Amino acid sequence: MRLLDQSWVAGIRRIAASTERMAIQIAAAVGAHLELPVQHYARPGENDRSATGDLSAAEFEALADAFFAQPCESVRG
Repeated sequence: MRLLDQSWVAGIRRIAASTERMAIQIAAAVGAHLELPVQHYARPGENDRSATGDLSAAEFEALADAFFAQPCESVRG
């Protein structure tokens, strides 16, 4: 089922998203559907997947695990 077809979507009155690419894309689609503006916030600080390229969720998690295991070293060189 599509996100925009969910019954609870009609109850959304405000849309706020981080500046992460996927968050921006989803917020824009919901905002356009509901004719609401989107507010962007850079402070949530979630992992920005665009920094590592488009990776699958499993690849991203493995890369994040490697980074946090040795944060002072470059994971990919």
